[in-house]
Amino acid sequence: MGLVLQGVRHDAPQCTAAAAFDTDDERSSFVVRLPVHPLARQKTLATAEVTAQVTAEVDRLLRVLEGDMSRADLQAALGLKHAEHFRQAYLLPALAQGWVEMTMPDKPNSRSQRYRLTASGIRRASRRGSGHGA
Repeated sequence: MGLVLQGVRHDAPQCTAAAAFDTDDERSSFVVRLPVHPLARQKTLATAEVTAQVTAEVDRLLRVLEGDMSRADLQAALGLKHAEHFRQAYLLPALAQGWVEMTMPDKPNSRSQRYRLTASGIRRASRRGSGHGA
Protein backbone atom coordinates (compact mmCIF):
# COMPACT_ATOMS: atom_id res chain seq x y z
CA MET A 1 0.00 0.00 0.00
CA GLY A 2 1.42 3.38 -0.96
CA LEU A 3 0.98 6.83 0.48
CA VAL A 4 0.31 9.83 -1.69
CA LEU A 5 0.66 13.35 -0.33
CA GLN A 6 -1.63 15.71 -2.12
CA GLY A 7 -1.69 19.46 -1.84
CA VAL A 8 2.02 19.99 -1.13
CA ARG A 9 3.16 22.77 -3.40
CA HIS A 10 6.78 23.73 -3.80
CA ASP A 11 5.98 26.72 -6.01
CA ALA A 12 3.81 28.66 -3.57
CA PRO A 13 4.97 32.30 -3.30
CA GLN A 14 5.50 32.12 0.47
CA CYS A 15 7.81 29.09 0.19
CA THR A 16 11.48 30.01 0.37
CA ALA A 17 12.81 26.46 0.13
CA ALA A 18 11.40 23.13 -0.88
CA ALA A 19 10.25 20.58 1.65
CA ALA A 20 12.58 17.60 2.01
CA PHE A 21 11.07 14.12 1.90
CA ASP A 22 13.19 11.29 3.34
CA THR A 23 12.42 7.59 3.77
CA ASP A 24 14.17 4.72 5.46
CA ASP A 25 15.77 1.96 3.36
CA GLU A 26 12.70 -0.29 3.60
CA ARG A 27 10.40 2.63 2.80
CA SER A 28 8.33 1.77 5.85
CA SER A 29 8.41 5.31 7.21
CA PHE A 30 9.12 8.81 6.02
CA VAL A 31 10.07 12.23 7.35
CA VAL A 32 9.05 15.55 5.88
CA ARG A 33 11.30 18.49 6.75
CA LEU A 34 9.71 21.88 6.29
CA PRO A 35 11.98 24.93 6.33
CA VAL A 36 11.26 27.81 8.69
CA HIS A 37 10.19 30.96 6.91
CA PRO A 38 12.61 33.90 7.44
CA LEU A 39 9.80 36.07 8.83
CA ALA A 40 9.13 33.47 11.54
CA ARG A 41 12.78 33.69 12.58
CA GLN A 42 12.51 37.49 12.83
CA LYS A 43 9.48 37.18 15.12
CA THR A 44 11.41 34.81 17.39
CA LEU A 45 14.29 37.28 17.68
CA ALA A 46 11.88 40.15 18.33
CA THR A 47 10.15 38.13 21.06
CA ALA A 48 13.49 37.46 22.77
CA GLU A 49 14.33 41.17 22.68
CA VAL A 50 10.94 42.12 24.15
CA THR A 51 11.27 39.46 26.86
CA ALA A 52 14.70 40.79 27.86
CA GLN A 53 13.35 44.34 27.91
CA VAL A 54 10.30 43.35 29.98
CA THR A 55 12.52 41.49 32.42
CA ALA A 56 14.75 44.56 32.84
CA GLU A 57 11.71 46.74 33.48
CA VAL A 58 10.23 44.26 35.93
CA ASP A 59 13.58 44.05 37.73
CA ARG A 60 13.52 47.84 38.11
CA LEU A 61 10.05 47.56 39.64
CA LEU A 62 11.20 44.87 42.07
CA ARG A 63 14.12 47.06 43.18
CA VAL A 64 11.90 50.00 44.15
CA LEU A 65 8.99 48.07 45.68
CA GLU A 66 9.21 48.40 49.48
CA GLY A 67 6.36 47.12 51.64
CA ASP A 68 2.88 47.91 50.28
CA MET A 69 2.92 50.61 47.61
CA SER A 70 0.24 52.22 45.45
CA ARG A 71 0.49 52.41 41.68
CA ALA A 72 1.18 56.16 41.90
CA ASP A 73 3.95 55.60 44.46
CA LEU A 74 5.55 52.94 42.27
CA GLN A 75 5.40 55.15 39.19
CA ALA A 76 6.95 58.03 41.13
CA ALA A 77 9.72 55.78 42.49
CA LEU A 78 10.48 54.69 38.92
CA GLY A 79 10.21 58.21 37.52
CA LEU A 80 7.38 57.22 35.15
CA LYS A 81 4.50 59.49 34.22
CA HIS A 82 2.46 57.43 31.74
CA ALA A 83 0.11 55.11 33.67
CA GLU A 84 -0.67 52.73 30.79
CA HIS A 85 3.01 52.23 29.93
CA PHE A 86 3.73 51.47 33.60
CA ARG A 87 0.85 49.00 33.70
CA GLN A 88 1.77 47.18 30.48
CA ALA A 89 5.57 47.16 30.75
CA TYR A 90 6.11 46.88 34.51
CA LEU A 91 3.10 45.93 36.61
CA LEU A 92 1.27 43.32 34.51
CA PRO A 93 4.42 41.30 33.70
CA ALA A 94 5.45 41.36 37.39
CA LEU A 95 1.98 40.17 38.43
CA ALA A 96 1.96 37.49 35.70
CA GLN A 97 5.34 36.15 36.86
CA GLY A 98 4.04 35.96 40.43
CA TRP A 99 6.74 38.34 41.72
CA VAL A 100 4.26 41.03 42.78
CA GLU A 101 0.79 40.63 44.26
CA MET A 102 -2.17 42.88 44.94
CA THR A 103 -3.11 43.58 48.54
CA MET A 104 -6.79 43.39 47.47
CA PRO A 105 -6.94 40.84 44.63
CA ASP A 106 -10.75 40.73 44.78
CA LYS A 107 -10.84 44.51 44.03
CA PRO A 108 -8.20 45.07 41.33
CA ASN A 109 -9.54 48.52 40.38
CA SER A 110 -9.85 49.88 43.91
CA ARG A 111 -8.22 53.28 44.49
CA SER A 112 -6.91 51.77 47.75
CA GLN A 113 -5.13 48.96 45.88
CA ARG A 114 -1.52 48.41 46.90
CA TYR A 115 1.17 46.07 45.59
CA ARG A 116 3.84 44.09 47.41
CA LEU A 117 6.55 41.58 46.62
CA THR A 118 5.73 37.89 46.90
CA ALA A 119 8.24 35.43 48.36
CA SER A 120 9.49 34.63 44.84
CA GLY A 121 9.65 38.37 44.08
CA ILE A 122 11.81 38.90 47.17
CA ARG A 123 14.11 36.05 46.04
CA ARG A 124 14.41 37.49 42.53
CA ALA A 125 15.00 41.00 43.84
CA SER A 126 17.71 39.77 46.22
CA ARG A 127 19.45 37.89 43.38
CA ARG A 128 19.34 41.09 41.34
CA GLY A 129 21.00 43.05 44.12
CA SER A 130 18.11 45.28 45.18
CA GLY A 131 18.82 45.00 48.88
CA HIS A 132 15.51 43.30 49.77
CA GLY A 133 15.82 40.71 52.50
CA ALA A 134 14.51 37.22 51.96
